[in-house]
Amino acid sequence: MKKIVVLGLCLSSMLFGCKTTPYKVNLNQEKIATNKTIDINSIIPQDEINVIVPISNGASAASAQFGLIGGLIGGAIDSSVNQSNAILYEKAINPVRDSLINYHFEKPFNDVLAKNIKSLPLFSESKFHSLKKDTEQKNLPSQEMKIYTNYTYTSDFKMLIVNSRVVIEDTRGEKPEILYQNYFTYNSKILPDSVPYKNQYDTKSTERKKKYFSLTKKQRKSNIEIAKLTKDLRKLRFKYRGIDRLQKYASQWSKNSGELTKKELNKAIVEINNMIKLDINNQETVDQYKTAGKFSYDGKKYDVAMLKKDDTNSRAIFQTTKGGGTGQLCSIDLSNLTEHNMYSCVK
Repeated sequence: MKKIVVLGLCLSSMLFGCKTTPYKVNLNQEKIATNKTIDINSIIPQDEINVIVPISNGASAASAQFGLIGGLIGGAIDSSVNQSNAILYEKAINPVRDSLINYHFEKPFNDVLAKNIKSLPLFSESKFHSLKKDTEQKNLPSQEMKIYTNYTYTSDFKMLIVNSRVVIEDTRGEKPEILYQNYFTYNSKILPDSVPYKNQYDTKSTERKKKYFSLTKKQRKSNIEIAKLTKDLRKLRFKYRGIDRLQKYASQWSKNSGELTKKELNKAIVEINNMIKLDINNQETVDQYKTAGKFSYDGKKYDVAMLKKDDTNSRAIFQTTKGGGTGQLCSIDLSNLTEHNMYSCVK
């Protein structure tokens, strides 16, 4: 069994650290224009899709953490609870990974990315590299664009998320100077709530116990009634158990040779590239973000602005306008505008 690995609390900045200052750094076109040999390095460290796993550290719920099945980051946590979680999630994700055995996300992603970035005048003469880690390149240029990308299912297997962090650095000084930086997220369509949850088990089991205790004292002592109660509670535990719930959702991602997963990953490739192209020459200031109109949904206002809808008006790109994630972009399916989905864009 593969070990689970710690990501910590800042899921939206997976692999890239948490920030409390506005995230986006506008493109310094003047400095980049003086260097025509800037390298473009696309870094996708994983070989297969991951899933976010809840991690218990034995403390309060407030200190809960999350990890991934796989080896993205060192520092595995070992406990009986975490090992149990890892086994549960491994069982759920293995059929999904098997369905994607002949699908390699990095190839189509990098093909589109290279074409997209090199179509921009400032980067037309740049060299493109596909890497597993950013230490692979031995002869570092004075300026370098790095695109860090990861793709994973949420811990309930209801949504697929692709994240890309793009940063351009000038390494000629004592400390690297950031010439551009932003973070891009693709949220897939959310699977419908068609699978029962634990609270439903609690409700159903309580109802069944009440029915048993409504019997007469003589009936409650009957071996037949006790056997019926035991059998019914066992059926409920099986129906509502965690692995059953996860596997039912995971099976939707894996059926027909992973058709849904591939469809969403291919959409993510297009959307991540659309967001990069839309954003890289945008020179809006922090003050302009502050005055941007807030997006309203279901009677609530969110600290995001809708920038653009796709051609079918089924998906839109939002930009965070407040807090540590100011400037970050997120693509959401408009048929899945939920409070959870909106807050996942407000980082």
